[in-house]
Amino acid sequence: MSTPPTTFEILDRRLGITTVWQRGVRGSGVTVAVVDTGITPDSDLAPSICCERDFTGEGNPRDRPHERRHGTEIARLVHLVAPEAAIANFKVFPRRDTWVPFRQRSAVRRSVGQALEHCLAEHPRYRVVNLSLSLTRGWWFWRCAPGHRCAVCRAVNRAAEAGTVVVTAAGNYGPRPNTIECPGLAEGAITVGATLTSAETDSWQGAGNQSGPFGTSFSTAYAAGGVALLLSAYADATPDDVRAALAEAARPLPGQPPNAQGAGLTHFGRALEALEARMGPSEAQFNSVQRQLYFLAGNGDAQRPDNAFVTQPLTLALDYVEKGLIRRGRLQSAAEELQTIRGYLVPGHLPEYEQRIRRLMQECQHVPTAR
Repeated sequence: MSTPPTTFEILDRRLGITTVWQRGVRGSGVTVAVVDTGITPDSDLAPSICCERDFTGEGNPRDRPHERRHGTEIARLVHLVAPEAAIANFKVFPRRDTWVPFRQRSAVRRSVGQALEHCLAEHPRYRVVNLSLSLTRGWWFWRCAPGHRCAVCRAVNRAAEAGTVVVTAAGNYGPRPNTIECPGLAEGAITVGATLTSAETDSWQGAGNQSGPFGTSFSTAYAAGGVALLLSAYADATPDDVRAALAEAARPLPGQPPNAQGAGLTHFGRALEALEARMGPSEAQFNSVQRQLYFLAGNGDAQRPDNAFVTQPLTLALDYVEKGLIRRGRLQSAAEELQTIRGYLVPGHLPEYEQRIRRLMQECQHVPTAR
């Protein structure tokens, strides 16, 4: 009898997590703000928690031990995908025994808005915000529609405009039409649904996960972890860059109409490739090949057009300068890097690359003048 796959194996098969890890990217340098019920970190999660804040007024940012530890589970799943990312614990849900439906909804909306405004004020400290929650949009005083977004969705849009990637849950009422709740309706959000085949549900339960981390809250956590991986590789990527890469990497789900599945099921490995095609090699890749080129500096015997050991890192380095620096307006940095690379080359040995360096140097000199 075959051993059922583990939770992580199921995730990895669907999302390509280890494909990204194999590129040396595990989330370092990125902080994910988990806006939820609070986090009570265990021994594995505690080192990743960089800060905590309570927006409910209760004075305790931790999950309640006797209650469903939703925020803790969300943080654990973000950490599972991006183990080197830092996590900020922002509590916005009050204790269950204080809940009065109308007041609770108002309090949570206010707390979520405050947490988002805090992230905006501290930008770029929190590059990713995880909102594994849904807030009703049906009551007239919380009406949320195109051109008339609610306060929470407006806060999401402001954060996205500032450069924060906000990942939100679609809610668990789909796939019927008009079932996405706030803040998933915000135009600036990356809104996440959930899908799991019956066979995979059986495998998941067979692996000992009877309660199962299902639903859009948990899918949002996986997606936020994936976004942290992408931003770890490309710190300069904008929310639009990340959204486009995830959409390009997605594959449609069979039997589901487009408005029931959005872009489809994404894959973090393909998304990283899409981001690389969009932005060029990452800075980490560039630094790696820079060291390789340094050891080949002045070696005329090695600098031949048929020697891939030289031409491949040289191509990657120039691609980074062109796409990662020049196209993003970092002309001074580009010029400095080109000078360094040109200094490695023996004149006349690699004329095609010398010509490309001259062309890129000319682009660096074409700085628009202020009017």
